[in-house]
Amino acid sequence: MAEGEDNLLQAQLPRHIAFIPDGNGRWAQKQGLPRTAGHIEGVKCAQRILLACRDLRIPFVSMYAFSTENWGRPTQEVQHVLSLLEQMFRLERDQFREKGIIFRVLGQHHRLPKALQTLLKQQEEQERKLNIDPFQYTQACFLISYGGRDDLVAAARTLALAAKKGSINIEDIDESVLQSHISTGKLGVPDPDLIIRTSGEKRLSNFYLWQAAYSEIHFVDKLWPDFNEEDLRNSLKQYRKQNRRFGLVNQN
Repeated sequence: MAEGEDNLLQAQLPRHIAFIPDGNGRWAQKQGLPRTAGHIEGVKCAQRILLACRDLRIPFVSMYAFSTENWGRPTQEVQHVLSLLEQMFRLERDQFREKGIIFRVLGQHHRLPKALQTLLKQQEEQERKLNIDPFQYTQACFLISYGGRDDLVAAARTLALAAKKGSINIEDIDESVLQSHISTGKLGVPDPDLIIRTSGEKRLSNFYLWQAAYSEIHFVDKLWPDFNEEDLRNSLKQYRKQNRRFGLVNQN
């Protein structure tokens, strides 16, 4: 283990790092390659970064793999991205679990290809039969067909239906109740302490809108396939410098 990594392990690290892995297509275009080649390298990068987070003992990692807006991209590109994700889940899930990483999938499952839906259900059932406690692993949350606004709308609909049925009083709906009905809250995943977005773009792009209320956000100019473990450590060093007051004032 490198000295820098050892120092990071001894320091206070985020419980949850969320990535907006942007720039796969632009990376491929810069290399004179089709955009699909960029997505292939993007998946490889995601796997490397997940292993690096596991080594740093980060309990939760989120990857914004495919947004609700991404459905508007060319059909061939959409199919390629979803096929890559299916291939990764099919071929790598068991191997990553053996390495201490368990996959979770958030988003609109019903919009995914039937083969991917079936695979995810089968793998989730297999893990239930194995009686796997996800909190004993680094939980890698892949957000597929996910949108922050959709997440909030779905929670609001659930609460509205519960109120209509009389199983909850409207007056009892507060932040903690809403938190428990959004996608991460239902899985027991805490809000991200640190969000890292690559490619130089400086926006959330409908990602974790509720959960990002007090996240530190680090924008990196590198395109996602070029992002590496050193870049991750640099982001963590910047995170450690932040005075996270959550709207309060330090009392000296």
